Amino acid sequence: MRSPGIRKTIAWIWSAYMTNSAELVTQIISALDAVFTTTYPREGSANDKYPTTGIKEALGQLGRKLGFRVGASGGDEKEWLYDMGWYTYERGMGGFLTKQTMVLESESSKDREIDGDFMKLVQARADIRIWIFSAKNSEGVNSYIQRCKEQVRRFQGSQPGDRYILAGFDFADHRLITEIHVAP
Repeated sequence: MRSPGIRKTIAWIWSAYMTNSAELVTQIISALDAVFTTTYPREGSANDKYPTTGIKEALGQLGRKLGFRVGASGGDEKEWLYDMGWYTYERGMGGFLTKQTMVLESESSKDREIDGDFMKLVQARADIRIWIFSAKNSEGVNSYIQRCKEQVRRFQGSQPGDRYILAGFDFADHRLITEIHVAP
């Protein structure tokens, strides 16, 4: 049996350390903040397109830097189940998914009820689940975050310690509001 290369071993140790650390959450939020403060224009401007590409590029780069495979359109692997995922798997006879560190879903329409994309995150088995959305103002963002937390609470499959990054873009103040939620 061939032993894994030193690079793979170091990447695995690093990724295991990062997924158990608040540093990973900090890096993700910093990457999202950078995307939204530099590329998300004001509502109604000539180019008010949701920055899906920027999100995937920034988080894709971070995931690869941390040693993960990135599943997303334009990623290492094609998009599968989620808008983006970071994972590890063993290649070879059929390959086996061994870890899913992060899954992400985003929705660009404003001020809606809980939708199916968020529900995909609630049932996901990953270390971190990221939900990105937008609202007309901070009240809308905060209200939606509360609805998401309530959905996590009501889902019978939620487990203590399930972690979420809930990130809502406030069009009125042109800022990203994030909240880290850990299921009780």
